[in-house]
Amino acid sequence: MNAQGAVFDPETIKLMRAVLDDLWESLPSYQRADMSQAVLAQRILSAARNGERDPVRLRAHALISSVPGPADCVPALEKSRRVGKNSRL
Repeated sequence: MNAQGAVFDPETIKLMRAVLDDLWESLPSYQRADMSQAVLAQRILSAARNGERDPVRLRAHALISSVPGPADCVPALEKSRRVGKNSRL
């Protein structure tokens, strides 16, 4: 089931909204420019759909999901190594 098919009680909806609003307001403007509020909301919904109700954990789930993992860094690292080798020639 996706987050769109989930059913939440009014208290959970209020909690998720508060987490999203607080999170969005806490982000620096440069991060807001790079991130969509809708994407953060989807991540919060996903965690809540899996039973999470702790506001700190909901917030962390939304943020951690936006942090690139090691696999995301490999292409950039390889590119910088190639550029470094070519600049010595």
